[in-house]
Amino acid sequence: MKRIYHLILLALLSVCLTACCDGDKEEQTTIKPSIDYLFSVNDWDDGGYSDLAASAITTIANNNRDVNVSVHKPTTAAMAEQTFKQWVERTATNKELFILAGSDYKALISKYVTSKLPTNKSILIFESDPTKPLPDGVSTFFISSFGTSYITGGAAAYLTKDLTRNILVLLANQTDMAVKTFGDGFKYGFNSSTHANNRTIDTEYLGEGAESYIMADEAYAKMDNWSNTYDFIFPIAGGSNLGIYRWSNEHPANSPLLSGTDLDQSPLCSKIIGSCVKHTDRLIMLYVNQWIGTGKLPKSELYGIESGYAEYVSAPGYNLPPALYNDLQAAAITAEQQYLNQ
Repeated sequence: MKRIYHLILLALLSVCLTACCDGDKEEQTTIKPSIDYLFSVNDWDDGGYSDLAASAITTIANNNRDVNVSVHKPTTAAMAEQTFKQWVERTATNKELFILAGSDYKALISKYVTSKLPTNKSILIFESDPTKPLPDGVSTFFISSFGTSYITGGAAAYLTKDLTRNILVLLANQTDMAVKTFGDGFKYGFNSSTHANNRTIDTEYLGEGAESYIMADEAYAKMDNWSNTYDFIFPIAGGSNLGIYRWSNEHPANSPLLSGTDLDQSPLCSKIIGSCVKHTDRLIMLYVNQWIGTGKLPKSELYGIESGYAEYVSAPGYNLPPALYNDLQAAAITAEQQYLNQ
């Protein structure tokens, strides 16, 4: 059912945007505000972050027929770069917003936005480091998953307290700040638990750059070894996680416990104890509706677990004792504030 939902969602997205992306020249030259949305390379229908974004963009297109909405789904980095370059270089006839759906696109901003943008052009990049300056006209938001990952770490320690093998934190790459925040939060939460029992947390990186999020086959192949070594895997690798869940579904008796990211992924695998949910769709709607109304965006905003845009969602069968969950929630809020302010 999950796969069918993804396909229906993407089909609706294509129908909603056909007039904007593939219409005749008369439609293309209509002087309307425009929004361009650039997915990360091959990173759509990933069972997580991109599905939330697709839902938000579909709603925006349906609710704003007086705005041209174009979605770009590049299959190569060169294709993504060319799309962004053309947008930067073209002259805007009305206000225009370009959305870069991934912090891996920060290099494109550095390369092509060397000074401030024209006043009628804006760029929104997801989850760029909020402490690093951006050119005028470029905005970002960052949803911290430190707090939700902290809770996941505490939950993993509790649910594996009678086991003896070590824990694996699997991160997509070493360069994405959002990915690092996940890993840091989990380690802090696990090691702070009274149920950690001196077990070791190992860290592995699946790949480098944007490609690390689309390595499901590679992750699947590594599960034979990981399943013999670890009692719990905390995978933060975008669409690559799907390879881990597929292996687990095929070998449930040998599978370690797992977690989900970005949305509630428990329907994908029975070994998922809970998910670090990011309500990215809500934030996209908030930002884009503000831009449609005013032509302006916040420069840089950071949202933690207290904002409501980040949430830990337990999977069926893995609910924690209420007192333990409440303690983890309170500790996560404090730990995240300290982490973000350091």
